[in-house]
Amino acid sequence: MKTDLLLQSLLDLMLQMSDADMSVLIAAVENRTSAMSTIVGSSNHILWAELAKLGLLKDEGSPAIAQLDQLKVFSVVQEGIPRLEELLSKFRQRKVHQCVNEIFETLCVPAGKQIVERVYQIGGNNAEVQILMGLTLASVLGKCVSPEHYDKAVQQVADLAKKRLAGSV
Repeated sequence: MKTDLLLQSLLDLMLQMSDADMSVLIAAVENRTSAMSTIVGSSNHILWAELAKLGLLKDEGSPAIAQLDQLKVFSVVQEGIPRLEELLSKFRQRKVHQCVNEIFETLCVPAGKQIVERVYQIGGNNAEVQILMGLTLASVLGKCVSPEHYDKAVQQVADLAKKRLAGSV
C-alpha cells in the first residue's frame, strides 16, 4: 500500500515535469551507466533525490569546485534499473492517457455534441438514428485503431454504450 502511494506520488511529480527534464532520466536508464547532474531545487533534483531515497539512484554529491556547489550529480544504481524501467513505463502510459484525455475533452466531446445536436435538429432522435451514430463511431474506430485491436476496442465501446443506454453509468 505504501509502495503504491509512493509510486503514485512519483508519477504525479514526473507528469508535472517537462519532456526535456524527463529525457535525462530516460536516457540514463537506457544507457545504464550514466551519471546525471542537475541544479539543486530543480524538478530533476527533487525527483532524483526521491529516487535516491528509494535506492534507485545514488547521490554522488556536489563537485569539489566551489562555483559548482549548487550542482548535484546522480548515477543509476544497477540493481534499481528494473524498477526504474517499470516506473518509466508506467510514466509513459500515464502520459499517453493524460494526452488522450485532453484530446478527448477538447476535440472529441465538443464535436460529438455538435453531431448529436445537428442530427436531433433534423428530427433524428429515434433509436435507429442512435444506432447509426454508433456505427459511425465504429467506422471512425476502424480507421484509427490497428486491426488486431479493433474488435476489442469496438466491443468496449459497445459495452459502455449499453450501460449508458441502460442508465447505469
